[in-house]
Amino acid sequence: MTKNDFRKIQEHLQKLFMNEDIKSTTDTVPTDVKGWISFEHINLRINLEEEFDIKFNVSDVIKI
Repeated sequence: MTKNDFRKIQEHLQKLFMNEDIKSTTDTVPTDVKGWISFEHINLRINLEEEFDIKFNVSDVIKI
């Protein structure tokens, strides 16, 4: 992943959780994001699939 990819992911996280302080790194996990709920997990997955023109398989979604 490029720095630009991380920036895009971070922007999606910030928008979904309405928190511009969220930072995305290779070590970011759901417990790092205040207010993380499973519904937002689904929205994040959908947003990332659209942003990067990809489809996650079940094992990928479990890893997020």
